[in-house]
Amino acid sequence: MSTILVVAYEHNTRVMLRRALEGAGYFVISQADSRNAMETLKEYPETSLIVLDWVSPSLSGQDFLKEKQQNSHFASIPVIGILNPGMDGNAAPRFAATLVKPLKIELLLDKTNHFCQPS
Repeated sequence: MSTILVVAYEHNTRVMLRRALEGAGYFVISQADSRNAMETLKEYPETSLIVLDWVSPSLSGQDFLKEKQQNSHFASIPVIGILNPGMDGNAAPRFAATLVKPLKIELLLDKTNHFCQPS
């Protein structure tokens, strides 16, 4: 079973992502905080994919990606970035794929299935 780490500050976004991915057959772990997400990766080294909300109060999406890339165990894990409408598209090259809020579950699952498969 593929493990997906969801990192989203907003509770409703985090719950919606988790429910959609679990409903599709994935094992999902979630964090509200990017800083805690790095610790979670250490607990779940088998993580296949990260779904990351670019906006986080403690550690920006950019800083999270830098920290992830510096760890050889996590550098190869693809990241789907969640962007707010009107955000600078220059963030997109840092992600394996992007989604723009408001999120569409069909697009989330389509992009997720590109990187890993449910059980």
